[in-house]
Amino acid sequence: MPEFFRYYPSRRQQLAALAAFINTFIRKIPFRLVVWEEFSKEIERAVEELTHLERELEKIETRVDADVQNHTRELKWGIRQREATAGAPLADLQRTLNIIQQGEQEGERAKKDLVEANLRLVVSVAKKYLWFRG
Repeated sequence: MPEFFRYYPSRRQQLAALAAFINTFIRKIPFRLVVWEEFSKEIERAVEELTHLERELEKIETRVDADVQNHTRELKWGIRQREATAGAPLADLQRTLNIIQQGEQEGERAKKDLVEANLRLVVSVAKKYLWFRG
């Protein structure tokens, strides 16, 4: 048993302490904007590829033919390979992509609000400055 767990006797306490430790460790990782954008684009590409494969699979599954069955097997294998490469199934990737896109939209909205607030502050200070100068 690692030293870390000696201070926490119950499993829940151990799990909570470990989660806090991992959370602290992850927060120390420096995410640069360029790296984050690359990560986001990679997830988006994976989702697009998997969605395309899923649609193609749905189209051909209705037909019954030997060639179609082989193609279906190949598509399913391709889907499994891409999900393995991405490290998550399509549904999880789509959910992650939605969360990333929502975060980006909220960030842009917050940036816009901050710029507008700063502009109002500058105008307010400029008006007072001009009023005092007469």
